[in-house]
Amino acid sequence: MRPFALIAFMSLAACPSSRGPSPTAPVMPDVVRLASDTAEYHVVEHRRTGHTVRGQPLVSSGRRDVWLAGALTPASGGLTARWVLDSIVVAAADPLGPPETGTARGTTFSAMVGENGSTGQVDVDRERTELLDAVGERLQGLLPRLPAGGARIGASWTDTTEHGRRAGGIAVTARTVGRRRAAGWTTWAGAPALEIVSEGDYILTGRGEHAGQEVELEGTGRRHARHYLDPSGRLLGAIGSDSVTLEVRLVAGGLVIPIRQWSADTVEAWR
Repeated sequence: MRPFALIAFMSLAACPSSRGPSPTAPVMPDVVRLASDTAEYHVVEHRRTGHTVRGQPLVSSGRRDVWLAGALTPASGGLTARWVLDSIVVAAADPLGPPETGTARGTTFSAMVGENGSTGQVDVDRERTELLDAVGERLQGLLPRLPAGGARIGASWTDTTEHGRRAGGIAVTARTVGRRRAAGWTTWAGAPALEIVSEGDYILTGRGEHAGQEVELEGTGRRHARHYLDPSGRLLGAIGSDSVTLEVRLVAGGLVIPIRQWSADTVEAWR
């Protein structure tokens, strides 16, 4: 105890008549469920990709900053999610940018969110582009997956998800087995937060046309994430990382291109 705090405590102990009620720590709920919410989000993603073509190693890297205004409103069986893209900054070295970033502003993304946090297909209000698809994919993982009835402190659960997206003209399907637990109460930016720890392994398969050639891909990946919810069930922030190993095969020539990709992302919410 600091000296001045100790003196104040001793003074109060000497004068019982001046003693007030003792402060009590806030009581945290045993179970947390996702709640309706309105917030602004800043999503940052760092990505590094390495691949080898005919023995020549190539490496690219990039950073993407996305600012959105979002709202979760009650709906039958869960929540309706709506996010409006305020701005996006893509590093010049990023393969997705920056040509589209100006025209992407104002795009509205919408999806249904189940009571367990599962986010369905993310729709956009304009013609889809690779950059908008990348933002939509990130929004699908914005909220944590919770067990039926909410996350109870110390509980663990697993789930399996499958979703598709397009990457460079290739239709890709990802099937993920996730392992999650409600680790306990901590803080995020000084506020009480329930930490949801997740780890997932996924399998990627895809086929399509890229640069005028038919291609197939298959690979595996692993994701680690930590989401932070306030006592009422609103997202405060999240951190995550991915590592992916892929093989892309040119159908006509049989050329196989091995690819490794690493990414790290953070989410901050303001109200």
